[in-house]
Amino acid sequence: MNEMKGKNIKIGENVYIEDTVKLGNNIKIGNNVSIMGNVIIGDGTVIQSGVVIGEEGFDYVREGNQVISKIQGDGSVIIGKYVVIGSNTCIDRGTTKDTKIGDGVKISNLCHIAHNVEIKSNCIIPAKVSISSNTIIGHDSFIGAGATIKDNIVIGDSTFVGLGSVVKNNIVNSQTVFGNPARLYERKNNLISINKINKTFSNSSNNTDKTLDDISFEINQNEFVSILGPSGCGKSTLLRIVAGLLDADSGNIESNNKSKDKKLGMVFQEDSLMPWFNVEKNVALGLKIKKMDKNKIKEKVKWALDLVGLSGYEKYYPHQLSGGMKKRAAIARCLVLEQPLMLMDEPFGALDAATKLSIQEDLLKLREKEKFSICMVTHDVEEAVYLSDRIVIVKGKPANIEEIIEINLPHPRDRDGEQFIAIKQKILDIVHDR
Repeated sequence: MNEMKGKNIKIGENVYIEDTVKLGNNIKIGNNVSIMGNVIIGDGTVIQSGVVIGEEGFDYVREGNQVISKIQGDGSVIIGKYVVIGSNTCIDRGTTKDTKIGDGVKISNLCHIAHNVEIKSNCIIPAKVSISSNTIIGHDSFIGAGATIKDNIVIGDSTFVGLGSVVKNNIVNSQTVFGNPARLYERKNNLISINKINKTFSNSSNNTDKTLDDISFEINQNEFVSILGPSGCGKSTLLRIVAGLLDADSGNIESNNKSKDKKLGMVFQEDSLMPWFNVEKNVALGLKIKKMDKNKIKEKVKWALDLVGLSGYEKYYPHQLSGGMKKRAAIARCLVLEQPLMLMDEPFGALDAATKLSIQEDLLKLREKEKFSICMVTHDVEEAVYLSDRIVIVKGKPANIEEIIEINLPHPRDRDGEQFIAIKQKILDIVHDR
């Protein structure tokens, strides 16, 4: 065993160490050092750039300085708390044991960390770091912009993933990540696929009018998708086909909704509340159709009205409500169905500006809390950019998809910000052929 203890010990540059290595606390490891085998690195250690720790899953049989064969490695790497890991460092392990990195570790740019790694809490992982293969990252950590994270990663609560990161394959518990690139992962968890939807209507002269032409896109878990385009281009027709209110001529809707009840809640632009029912009965309507137990209905309605801020208005009738309150009641009516996707057709078009902004903010908070997806039809570009993770732009006659725009801006979004305005202008140019 190579064992080094005590303070202010330094391993110089370009050193190669193998077998079982145990380093004490507050050691400094120089540039381009290679430490192989079973490695234990103590608290407070500073690892400079270009260091290789644990090899890449293999050991090598050597004769002198010559490698004569490569075999499956069995090394493990244990790194203590508050360690600083320099740039271009590779931390890997043998193929049979794991790597553990302690709390409060700072990992520098361009590092590679792989294979069954457990990274504890409050760690800093900056830009252009590669993390892969069955890694666990603890809570309250920070992953900087441009990182690559792939292959069955578990990410703890309140960990932030920076803009521009590439998230690949299965990332477990991504809903706890409060960074925008988590959306990239969630898009791998497809909720509904809209495949080659075509729709043609016949008019009064028995002429045909094709409205939708081979429309295909996906809606994914905990994602806000807006369908945006000029008035009359078929957006609402498409949404009604997704909702099952209208049949397509060809194409299909594939759903991964595991609920036994496949019906989706929909919020329309116009007032769709039943005027002869009070708020409580309007919200409960879908549950009564499902013949749910009365006590359960009462419980669910109370829960939904609490969420949308209408507690105390249960006995009010629609004519007694403001436009914003009616919209909140319509949203509550969808929420009680507890479906993973809410459909919205120009939901804020009839509201005044202040009410619209207020309900938009509340809707984003509600979606973050309850973890459901939204697909919204709108012709309002600013509204789409403010709310959406992706915008599906449809235009033409018949309508087809012109472009799908990713909105990689964190919430809350600044409507007057440079990036926001640039995205808005790009979409306006596409919609208006400028």
